[in-house]
Amino acid sequence: MIYMKASPHHLDSQIGQNIKKNRLKNGVTTKALATLLDVSFQQIQKYEKGQNRIPSSSLFIISKFLGVPVGIFFEDLNEQPNEMKENLEDFKHIKNVSDHEITNLVNNYTKIQDQEIRKKILSLTVTLQSTQES
Repeated sequence: MIYMKASPHHLDSQIGQNIKKNRLKNGVTTKALATLLDVSFQQIQKYEKGQNRIPSSSLFIISKFLGVPVGIFFEDLNEQPNEMKENLEDFKHIKNVSDHEITNLVNNYTKIQDQEIRKKILSLTVTLQSTQES
């Protein structure tokens, strides 16, 4: 799953560029933004370069400080069409499952401490799913 990985996504770089563009347009230094967010100015540079993901709360704070709508940081984002299509295809079947079912399944699965049992459960789900396709 591309969107669940911890490392930055290429969209983070574009969001960072939009932060920098709006910061400069408003004459705000990285040091001022760092002070506002209680992070180092190096962290601001990493956000702006897309090396680190920026928390949504920080985006909100920056937008209020700069007097711009938070959506401005998401303008002109270029998602790779094939990548987006693949991600959506991976999850289209989830519409048929309630949030309660998913939460219940994940909660109970993660409580199973024996790794071999967890592997067997995963194998069982794959087998059951593949028999439905036949």
